[in-house]
Amino acid sequence: HGRVYAWCRRYRRDPEQALDLAQDVLLAAWRSLATWEGKAPFGGWLFVITHHACIRAARARPLAGDDDQVLEELPDPRPDPATVFED
Repeated sequence: HGRVYAWCRRYRRDPEQALDLAQDVLLAAWRSLATWEGKAPFGGWLFVITHHACIRAARARPLAGDDDQVLEELPDPRPDPATVFED
C-alpha cells in the first residue's frame, strides 16, 4: 500500500486525492488478480495498474469553474413563484 500511495502522490498533490486513487488502484488490482500470470514480478504488474490509473486520473480534469462560488449561491434564473401568481 505504501508504494502505491507514494506513486499516486506524485500524480496528485493533494494527500486525500492520492489516498483515494491508491485505494482505487488496490481495488482494481484485487479485482483483476486472476489475470496476473506470474511470469513477471507481482510488483511490476501492480506498478502497471498504478501507472495507468494515475495517468487516467491526471487526464480527468474537473470542468472549468470558479471553486469559490458554491452552486447553491447562484441566483435562480426562474421567475419568483410569488410574482407569477400575482399576474
